[in-house]
Formats: sequence, structure tokens, C-alpha cells
Amino acid sequence: MNRATIYNQQDLLEGTLHLFWQKGFHATSLKDLEKALDMRPSSIYEAFGSKDGLFQEALDYYARKAMVELDHTLNAHSSPLLGLAANLRLLA
Repeated sequence: MNRATIYNQQDLLEGTLHLFWQKGFHATSLKDLEKALDMRPSSIYEAFGSKDGLFQEALDYYARKAMVELDHTLNAHSSPLLGLAANLRLLA
């Protein structure tokens, strides 16, 4: 069993997002990812294919998370316009 399967995928992607936000994609090395995710390079490659694959997976996770938050905010208001306004306030 590879190490990626014993970790929570959400935790891995949250850590990845934090690291890429902090350092940027190009400045984030494989060593940085190893340390932040507590994974060996072979596990990262097996789970995500590459650094690019990990980055894409993290972006997809971020987009899904943002859509869930938007949906929650829209449903909490009496009209779509009020929901969008509330969502913009949350983003600011």
C-alpha cells in the first residue's frame, strides 16, 4: 500500500494548496512537497503522476470547495442576488 492511500486526500490537497500559495508553483520543489505532505517522491508520483498533476488536483479541489461554499451561501438567502452579494462580502 502506498503512503498516499493512508493519508486523507483532503488533508493532502489542503497542504498542497497552502504550499503553492506560499511559494508559488515554480518555486515549490519536490523536496518542499515531500516535507509538507510527509510523502516520498515515489508516493507523490504514484498518487498524482507528477508535480503538475498534484497542482491540477489541488486546483480542482479548490474549485469544488469554492462551489460548495457558493451553493451554501446562495441557499442561505432568499434571492440569488442577495446570495451573490453575501458571497462577495465573504470573499472580501
